[in-house]
Amino acid sequence: METYFDFAELEKRLKDFYTVSRIRVAVFDIDFKEICDYPKERAPFCALIRKNEKCDKVCRECDRSHMEQASRMKVPYIYTCHAGLSEIIAPMIFSGQLIGYLFFAHILNYKDHDEAWETLKKAVSEYNADLNKAKTELFKMPLFDSGYLEAASSLLQAAASYLCVSRIAYLRFEDLPSKIDKYISSHLGGNLTAEKLCKEFGLGRTTLYELSGKVYKEGIAEHIRKLRIEKAKAMLEENPDLKIAAVASEVGFEDYSYFIVAFKRATGMTPKKYVKKVESDNIA
Repeated sequence: METYFDFAELEKRLKDFYTVSRIRVAVFDIDFKEICDYPKERAPFCALIRKNEKCDKVCRECDRSHMEQASRMKVPYIYTCHAGLSEIIAPMIFSGQLIGYLFFAHILNYKDHDEAWETLKKAVSEYNADLNKAKTELFKMPLFDSGYLEAASSLLQAAASYLCVSRIAYLRFEDLPSKIDKYISSHLGGNLTAEKLCKEFGLGRTTLYELSGKVYKEGIAEHIRKLRIEKAKAMLEENPDLKIAAVASEVGFEDYSYFIVAFKRATGMTPKKYVKKVESDNIA
């Protein structure tokens, strides 16, 4: 499984979002790496203080911690960064699976520039940036009230959904089905559940069910049961003297009676009759 981004289309859409919102917008992947943005340049005020290596590190840590929070909330998240600017993060969800983050950055949410400067100059001083230049750049930034932030948050959520629905950002599953089959086959004797598979492969339940229907043409529980019966058949063919109860347990059927029913439903005969058929075929 891998996340795919159509970067040509993504850049166009980010430009559209910026045109509407006038707020810098960026996309981060699930490893918190910025992969696309518009405009390319950070706000001059932020670029100035982030020349300081310590500040740049703190900014990255701040972004990461809040993206993690947004992923837990699964809804757009408005917060104030360590320097005093407001930012908004919307998790991008494809088929129930987190694939990245859409990010509105460098938002000045104060009643006026003087109030903003009183708060942000602390960060400027802490990171040894040029106070006069920083103040000049700060006063050039547009001001946004809280109502605008709430509207921008709704826009960001819609944008994140649009990018996934339009398959500008989505998951590709080329190698995943074979990996799931390999995992199931090597754990047939255990308590295999959809929840366990989701955890193992980092999938949402919806994604797993959609994948199972598309690739296996059956539900995931049915697919697991099918692989268990196939393993049971192989065991009986290889060693017809095996006890049926032992085979049932080996392939993950705790209920012996249910194993008999499932085996007959899949093969048209009980395990005992299947063994007799195998022996008869071998003699012939």
